[in-house]
Amino acid sequence: MTSSVMQNSVKHPSRGGRPRQFDEHEALGKMQRQLLTTGFSGTSLNEIAHSAGLNRPSLAAAFGDKSAIYARASARYGAMMDERLSRALEAYDLRVALRSAFYAAIELYTAEGADGCFVMCTAAAEALTHPACQSILANSLDAIDRLFLTRLA
Repeated sequence: MTSSVMQNSVKHPSRGGRPRQFDEHEALGKMQRQLLTTGFSGTSLNEIAHSAGLNRPSLAAAFGDKSAIYARASARYGAMMDERLSRALEAYDLRVALRSAFYAAIELYTAEGADGCFVMCTAAAEALTHPACQSILANSLDAIDRLFLTRLA
């Protein structure tokens, strides 16, 4: 067998892999819900994967490990909270702005039941033992403080 014949019979790895068969935003939302209802420590990677309808290799390839998934879910929630509170605090009248922010927060905390704030209900419980959760909690509280301080200024 010549080397050119051997080269033709060797399989070359594909460059891009198969396209994803799921919506990342939707899967992240399902994983966020799982983490909210069971907590960071109370949820296994298998449960997270199952909640999103993914197998473990697909989960790992798309989202990383449990800490990375939690960080992405927290960032998603933080962006949603920031957008809604910022919009609510735009009202010219301070009383209206604060009331709107209060109602926006209540709506977020109760949108899928009386579960509360994703970050406060998950990161606070883990902050003493999990540095990433401590950082997420601190950054989230700082972001909320900045929104209100900016509005009050």
